[in-house]
Order: sequence, then structure tokens, then C-alpha cells
Amino acid sequence: MGAVAPAFMSQSLPSTVPARPPASAMNGASVPAAGQPQTLDSAALLAYQQVQQQAYEADSGSSYGPSGQVLPQTRDLPTEVKSFAARFSIEDQLQNRLLEALTKRGDKWEADLKDFTACLSRARSPAGFLIVKLSDLEKAIAAETGANPAKPRELCADYRRGACTRGVACRFSHDVPTGLDKNNFAKLIAQAQQNTSSGFSSGFSGSSAANPAPAEGFGERRKETGRKPSPSSSRSRRSRSRRRPRRTSRQRDSRSRGRKRR
Repeated sequence: MGAVAPAFMSQSLPSTVPARPPASAMNGASVPAAGQPQTLDSAALLAYQQVQQQAYEADSGSSYGPSGQVLPQTRDLPTEVKSFAARFSIEDQLQNRLLEALTKRGDKWEADLKDFTACLSRARSPAGFLIVKLSDLEKAIAAETGANPAKPRELCADYRRGACTRGVACRFSHDVPTGLDKNNFAKLIAQAQQNTSSGFSSGFSGSSAANPAPAEGFGERRKETGRKPSPSSSRSRRSRSRRRPRRTSRQRDSRSRGRKRR
């Protein structure tokens, strides 16, 4: 026989077992009613994720927005110039000059600074190469604004050979294109060739005679004077020594004996 439950136990047990609540209700989310659509759970989950994302961004300082969009980063020009100067060991005077030039560029300063960084990373002398690039930038700024740039100074010969150690304190210009334009040897050579082809000498400012007189020959001069040119003293002595016969030892002995007899 099977065991029979007592009468009091059969009266206390309910006739039906209640259903288990959903997982979203156990986590604290609202339980939708039987007639409501299931979109309420997705909306609550999205709101919860947004709150968690905002709290994470506040703690970590992330630059992403609540919907995953990248927020615009604000870069400070003086700070970027200082870090650029510290990286390439740029002096303060040249750093201030760079800051002044980039300030006039407006929104283009980031592209210019990026170009400077790429060029100076491959240069042997970053400070000297920056002077050249900065001179070109100042010329572009002067062309845009319509201002007349300063008159270029004389080109530094030591800088062209790569031996200038004065840097920014050099009183000569390190602007290589302008200096080469002033001291362009190719133009001088072309001008010399042009002067030579036209009959002028490239080394003298005055022009030579059109038909120069021929040089006077030695024979013509002798005919005009009618006398023989006197030779030099050394030549005359040589000619006399050749004409005078040399005495032998016997002649010398006989001559000395004749003197003794007398």
C-alpha cells in the first residue's frame, strides 16, 4: 500500500504552484504586465547601459560619448609647441618665433606642426632645418596677408657647409634658397659665356679695342734703329772667353822661363 498523506497536510497545500518570476524582475527591473509589449525590457536595459557608460567615462576620462561617438579633442597651441621644442631641443628664441608664426596660421597650425615633426625627424640638424622651414612659412604668411617680408641677410657660408655652430645667434642668414638666389654661380657662368661670345672679357669692366695693333717684331725694330742691340754683360763675357784660346801647360812654362831669363 502506498503511504497516505495526513489530512492536515492536504488542507494546507495550495492546489496550484505559482510561476517563477523572470530574471529581469529578480535584478530589480520592472516587470511588464501581461498585456504590455516586451519593448519595455529593452528600453530599461538601454537606459541602464547608458547610465553605466556615463559613470565609466566620468571615472576614466574617456573621450567617447554616451552613444559611442568620438568627442572633439581640443589641443592647446602653446602646449604643443613646448612639447615639440622639447622633443627636438629647440631654443627659446626659435620656439617663440615658431609660436608666433603658427598663431597667424589659424586652423592650419596642426597640419603645419605635423609637417614640421615629420621633416625634423629625418634631419641631421633639426634646429637648422627648422629655420629653413620656418622661413618658408613666414614667406607664405606674408604672401597671404600682403605684408612685405624683411630683406634677406647675407647667406651663412658655414651653414652651407654644415659647420655653423652659432645657431639662431648667427648674424648671417640660414635661408638657403634666398642665399643661393643671391649667390647663384650658374648665372655668373652664363653671363661670362655671354660676354665672351660678344667679344668682351668677363673679368674686366672696360671694353678692349676693336682692332688691336700687332706686336712689333725684333727684326723690324732693328731695321728702324739701324744699330745692333747690345747684349748683356754676362753674354759678352761668355763670347770673349770663347774667342780667347786657352794656353797649354807648356806655353805657361815657357813663358815663365822667359821672364826668369830677363
